[in-house]
Amino acid sequence: MTLASAQPPSAAQAFSARLTELSRMINLLRTRCAQLGAAPEMLVRIELALEELLVNTIQHGYLREDGLVWITLTPNANGIRLTYEDAAPPFNPCAIDAAALDRAHAGDDPERRPTGGLGRLLVARLCKANSYSYDSVRRRNVLSLDFSP
Repeated sequence: MTLASAQPPSAAQAFSARLTELSRMINLLRTRCAQLGAAPEMLVRIELALEELLVNTIQHGYLREDGLVWITLTPNANGIRLTYEDAAPPFNPCAIDAAALDRAHAGDDPERRPTGGLGRLLVARLCKANSYSYDSVRRRNVLSLDFSP
């Protein structure tokens, strides 16, 4: 049985955009990934990406103000898709050139490295593919990350 045929898609679950909610989010991920038959290594990558997304939403999207995030885990042809949504001002993290960031951060001298962008690099490396859209009806940033074994 493939991951895609294991379970039907799940509905988005809303959480407060607070670090104190991270353990509840991780519990959801673990439960859903177990239902989908995901390998433990894939789960670790999904958890790390989710934590990075949440921290960035809190610090840069909502500017430490109250807000919500929505998480959906669904099977796809090659693994699992994490869909992460927030209602912060529109921002496309996929527009940041990961290759250019990688080159800029590759130097040996930490003093010469640019500030910011490492979260984008991390998330890009953890997943197989990612895409962004802005839902103007619901006024949400929608980031889809595809993970494969």
